[in-house]
Amino acid sequence: MRKSIAVIVCIIILGVFGFSVSFLTPTAEVVQEGYLYFDTFNPAFGIRWGLFGFMETGVSQVNQGAYIKVGFNEIYNKPFKLSMFYSNSFQDHSAISMALGYTFEDIYVDTGVIYSETKQYVEENGATVKKISKDYSFFAKTSIEIIEKETSKSYINIEGTLDYVEDFNLDSYTIAFYGVQNFKNNLWIFEGLDLYAGLNINKNIADEDFSLLENVNVVLGLSTKVKVF
Repeated sequence: MRKSIAVIVCIIILGVFGFSVSFLTPTAEVVQEGYLYFDTFNPAFGIRWGLFGFMETGVSQVNQGAYIKVGFNEIYNKPFKLSMFYSNSFQDHSAISMALGYTFEDIYVDTGVIYSETKQYVEENGATVKKISKDYSFFAKTSIEIIEKETSKSYINIEGTLDYVEDFNLDSYTIAFYGVQNFKNNLWIFEGLDLYAGLNINKNIADEDFSLLENVNVVLGLSTKVKVF
């Protein structure tokens, strides 16, 4: 009986402190147990689901392929988040990440690091040679609630990444600014709907010129969730 009560309390806590907004970079939050999330916006599509209250898995562009993630959405009754994930994309790319986050009253912040390896085939002395390139990325984000209505909440999200190659030289960076409007109304089996719109700016350090065509993309789309059990 006590164990059942503890599990129920844990699920309630996760529900209260869960921050449902999706992001363009990995997040320290773990998907709530029993929920299936659909992210269908550019450039961060994915399907994610939560298990056991401390595990998340799925296929996600943000998490760089098929992945498994473990972590906590609260520690010592505080909305302090900690998680790690491992991902693999058809044996050509693998990554491991660690993230830390915290939810204030109207603000969510987190930061983390990603180590990734990519398999490449290059020509050397007339022969094809397999090489493993290693990269490191540091990311940070904040989501600020700006408007709350009876049927919706609105957020401003700001995210950034710094990408380094194996020798720790800066290779590229990304900055994203976009708005999120979360509609609370349920539609059929779907619980709420998040709409996204904004800009994503990325720049390769080796490129001297900045081009609107190559370096600026639109953040656009929606995400929702379904309670499976």
